[in-house]
Amino acid sequence: MAVLAAAALLGAACDAGPDPAADGAEREGGRPSADRAKAADGRYHRELTFLAAEGRRALVYASAANVTGGGGEVRSRAWADDGSGWRGLVDESRRFAELREPWRLFPLGAARLVVGDDGALALMTLPGPRGALRLRPISPPTQLSTESARIGVREATLTTPEDSIVGVLVDVTAVFEPEDSARVALRGVLTSLEGPLVVLVSAPTGVEVLVADVGEVDPIESAIRLEPGVGRGEWRILSADTGVVGTLRPLDGGDGAPGDAVSVSGRLALAGTLYPLAGVLRVPATPAP
Repeated sequence: MAVLAAAALLGAACDAGPDPAADGAEREGGRPSADRAKAADGRYHRELTFLAAEGRRALVYASAANVTGGGGEVRSRAWADDGSGWRGLVDESRRFAELREPWRLFPLGAARLVVGDDGALALMTLPGPRGALRLRPISPPTQLSTESARIGVREATLTTPEDSIVGVLVDVTAVFEPEDSARVALRGVLTSLEGPLVVLVSAPTGVEVLVADVGEVDPIESAIRLEPGVGRGEWRILSADTGVVGTLRPLDGGDGAPGDAVSVSGRLALAGTLYPLAGVLRVPATPAP
């Protein structure tokens, strides 16, 4: 499938990391290792988005650890879109006296995680409205490093009580200032059966960054602005340096609160070609006038 081919091409920029499912190095997620130094102060984000290769199906898991003095609070949230709209699955917080590996995934509340020693996800189980949802990567991770975040791309399956769906899983790690509580690391993931895989991430400098694979040797990376469009919930993607420009509209007609996951569709111009795209956007805060 073209979406999964794009995911594989993204990894060409760097070496693939070990696959915890292949070497048996699985363990319960989020437990700090005693042989590591305390983490520096900061807000550590680990955010994942799964998009079905075909049709409107998606899942978002976002974990943020706000570390000060070696300890801090972790908040984990999850949402899923089964094709009829988004539902919240998990929203849990817990305070830890010590956090040595705050960039790891944390199994809070009803979420159940298995990760490898390298922190890569092997299995995630979440409560769904009609039974458990199981997200399992089925290919080795490929990594794409940028100045703003570490981006991993894998093929994965999402299993529900009704079916099993193949898609692409984007895993982003980023660090912001401790007081920067309104930021998200993985702003959006957009795909097209005929076109690129597009990832929107937040940079520590406060701008958004677009990373796209359009089948070239090197992925496109561009600083962008997300601005409200004309219609309700509409967002424009603008970049002065590369000519990247596009529009995203919510599929359900609503706009959502900042940080909410919404399903969107639209068009985006990349390298002189206009692509139809669809996927997930974490709603930005509306810029001050």
